[in-house]
Amino acid sequence: MGTENIKKVLSFIIGLGERVDAVTKEDSAGGSKITVSEWLGSLGQLIGVPALIKAIPKVSEEFEDLDDAEYDELVAWFAAELDLSNDKVEDIIEIAFQVALELAEIALSFKKNVE
Repeated sequence: MGTENIKKVLSFIIGLGERVDAVTKEDSAGGSKITVSEWLGSLGQLIGVPALIKAIPKVSEEFEDLDDAEYDELVAWFAAELDLSNDKVEDIIEIAFQVALELAEIALSFKKNVE
């Protein structure tokens, strides 16, 4: 089935996170506070919302069909796509992503065994 829709959703989230990271850096226009122009510039992220909404229902299907190779590829893709200015925060987010995938896999396994 693939991971196309999972990646669409994650790309949106990553883009949003990177935008927040960029506008809250000390050397941004408003320092660590977001200025009105930065806020307005961030609204461009909303262009991706329709595709995101369309992809969401397919994400659970793709996730349920995820095999080990796709799982490993998704973790590597996420690590390659995420690029924050703070490497420590980036490392924590990457670890949290792996943990979230594992927890979701456990929940799906539990759901399948209970039904």
